[in-house]
Amino acid sequence: MAMARSLLKGTHMPARFWGEAVRHAVYLLNRLPTKVLGDRTPFEAWMGRKPHLAHLKVFGCVAYVKNTTPHLKKLDDRSSPMVYLGVEEGCKAHRLFDPRHGKLQVSRDVVFQENSEWTWTAGANHEENLPEFMVEDVLDTDEVIVVADIEAEFMAATTAACHALWLRSLTSELTGEKPKPVTLFVDNKSAIALMKNPVFHGRSKHIDTRFHFIRECVEKGQIVVEFVNTGEQRADVLTKALPGVKLATMRQLLGIRDLESCQD
Repeated sequence: MAMARSLLKGTHMPARFWGEAVRHAVYLLNRLPTKVLGDRTPFEAWMGRKPHLAHLKVFGCVAYVKNTTPHLKKLDDRSSPMVYLGVEEGCKAHRLFDPRHGKLQVSRDVVFQENSEWTWTAGANHEENLPEFMVEDVLDTDEVIVVADIEAEFMAATTAACHALWLRSLTSELTGEKPKPVTLFVDNKSAIALMKNPVFHGRSKHIDTRFHFIRECVEKGQIVVEFVNTGEQRADVLTKALPGVKLATMRQLLGIRDLESCQD
């Protein structure tokens, strides 16, 4: 992996070519002498002869591949610039990547420029060297964070609703009383709106189907969702490190009492 990492870093190639880098690194290691085999190469130890190295080129260098498209016009290019990715084993050919079309290609009719490497980052040849299908994404970080918070609250509320309904059913069996709706306090108004809206839309399409169970519960009246301010969310005492005053307030809201004072 160290050699593969060096191959990628040395030619400034994107990390997505790690597989090709590992493949070429293994090919090279099998043809490099090692002390374990008495300064012989693994290829020599296995095949009984020294490997041929004249066909090796610099990984990631620019290579011009002969254009074999039929019926070329007089002004059409006779070759296409590509990136060398190594040797295609089993045949005397080279593995090449066409950045313009995002495709791998195997060819023997290649002219190499081993002193040149492809410009992967934006620069003078940005339009020329980047694939035509690439589109620059404009990402609003704040919007992504807000949507993620809504989804997290929605899924957490569904999990809490499942536990609450189980306790509701257990209490009903033990007491013989008719089960009452369970009130669920949520501190995110957008998540509450999502729970009360039975229609699937853009904000809920990424949420796993099983978490939409809470919508059915709200629609049937088994769960009543109410808004609570973040500062009054009693569940924080179980999930967050609160200061002493806030902790005492939350304990009082939850009805928790000191056992020693109760015994007195």
